[in-house]
Amino acid sequence: MALKPTPAIIGFGVREGALALFDKLTNKPSRPQRALEFLRRTVPPGNPSETLAAMDTFAREQRFLMNVGDVKGLILSRALKKSGAGNVLELGTYCGYSAILMAQQLASGGHVDSLELNAEYAATARQIIEHAGMAERVSVHVGAAVDIIPTLKRQYDLVFIDHWKNHYLADLLAIEEAQLIKPGSYVVADNIGMFDATGYLDHVRDCGRYDNTNHKAHMEYNDTIFDAVEVSILRR
Repeated sequence: MALKPTPAIIGFGVREGALALFDKLTNKPSRPQRALEFLRRTVPPGNPSETLAAMDTFAREQRFLMNVGDVKGLILSRALKKSGAGNVLELGTYCGYSAILMAQQLASGGHVDSLELNAEYAATARQIIEHAGMAERVSVHVGAAVDIIPTLKRQYDLVFIDHWKNHYLADLLAIEEAQLIKPGSYVVADNIGMFDATGYLDHVRDCGRYDNTNHKAHMEYNDTIFDAVEVSILRR
């Protein structure tokens, strides 16, 4: 999936790249680590809603975070509710925002398995999830999704895909092959508007196995960059 080179995206990318370089040169902690420090200063432990609100504040006022965010998070929450809010598979933990968002809405006995390639992000996400009081409902697995997917033993009512964009299709195919989803399962893919999703969208829309809805939106914490979320329901 190639990034669509709109002026807004180019400007955003240049700005974030410069900030990331400055952070590296000045040995600043990663953005997830700084978000964790902010949460510990501002939010008492055990409150997932306040944790999410504080992460939104941090992302808007201090440094951008690659979360689904509060606006697109509503799309995810609606899909989760319609799916039955049981077991969830997440591809891309980052700092744990969407894992917390979904975990607090799970039906009794539901669980979130969240997969994260970056070990540092995963370690920080576990601490943020624990701070939110959701550690018992979320397991963070470290490694490439394509390697972890065949080892999972649950079937999932919802899959949320928000990791490396060029892996969306391959990882969904691996999920299908491992039979981790069943008729009625929801697959929610973020950033479908920002990135060239040819391949992934061709599959879910043309394979004849999914009912699809495209939700127009904007990039998290930025109303100048168009984005979209694709919600697909497995028929068979």
